[in-house]
Amino acid sequence: MLNYFLLQLVGPQRKSLSLKDPEKYEFHPRKLLKQIVRIYVHLARGDKNNVFPIAISSDGRSYNDQLFSAAAEILWRIGEDVRVIQDFIELGAKAKAAASEAMDAEAALGDIPDEFLDPIQYTLMKDPVILPSSRITVDRPVIQRHLLSDNTDPFNRSHLTVDMLIPDHELKARIEEFIRSQELRRHADNSNMQRSKATIQTTHEEMLID
Repeated sequence: MLNYFLLQLVGPQRKSLSLKDPEKYEFHPRKLLKQIVRIYVHLARGDKNNVFPIAISSDGRSYNDQLFSAAAEILWRIGEDVRVIQDFIELGAKAKAAASEAMDAEAALGDIPDEFLDPIQYTLMKDPVILPSSRITVDRPVIQRHLLSDNTDPFNRSHLTVDMLIPDHELKARIEEFIRSQELRRHADNSNMQRSKATIQTTHEEMLID
């Protein structure tokens, strides 16, 4: 949800938030931006296991690493505590690194069967759930983010809440097995490559001795 607010305040559509009489509605975007950034920083400072950057970067709907740099530039201009800005920039860098690692990990799996991909974001599902009305399977984190702002099934607009989601245990088990098999294959390929390199090196040394 934080990413969504950040997107609205500093993203491409931020000018659409302009009001003719902001004081009348007590709308102060600069003050709101400072408050949101301080929430980011507060959560990051208490994040001992470094899971917050992963959560930020996993928000496929609203996350964009450029939003952090854009927000930081605005904060410098409007005047914010230097430590807050620096911590916010550091958090943005960690989120960007987490996003890159996630992309690399998924790319390393090779061709992923379509049935394992979330139909909304086309990313590998980790916790598949079935939508009771449309009967379409999606990744739980993806649909949960959608439900934060819209309590409907995105495929047929019927009413939907988090407690109505149906875990797809069978599909989850198959996805986990697919990940394990791909990782084992990758490790085997790496081992074979190392042995090949060692063989070539040994042969080269023997040729030099001869």
